[in-house]
Amino acid sequence: MAFDINDRRTWAWVDDAVSESRANEGYLLNPEDRHSFYQLSNGVPYLHQCPLVDDQGNRLIFNPMLNVCDWPSSVTEGNIYEWAVGQRLVEDQR
Repeated sequence: MAFDINDRRTWAWVDDAVSESRANEGYLLNPEDRHSFYQLSNGVPYLHQCPLVDDQGNRLIFNPMLNVCDWPSSVTEGNIYEWAVGQRLVEDQR
């Protein structure tokens, strides 16, 4: 599969970077789905879905820079990718 900045499954996630950087508490990107996130409690990840924004099933997007679910117009996969590279969660593939 080729790299696609809009498809997190194609990002070069760094093994163990997430567990090393946020071992016990906090929020984590979901590498599979931008409309959900993991919340760590005592090192155990719990998957959460962002809220729906309309009756067509569209959801907010998890914004890891603010640790909130945010409007799609306020956050782009490019911005999240830049943040993830800066946090050393992803190897830069550009």
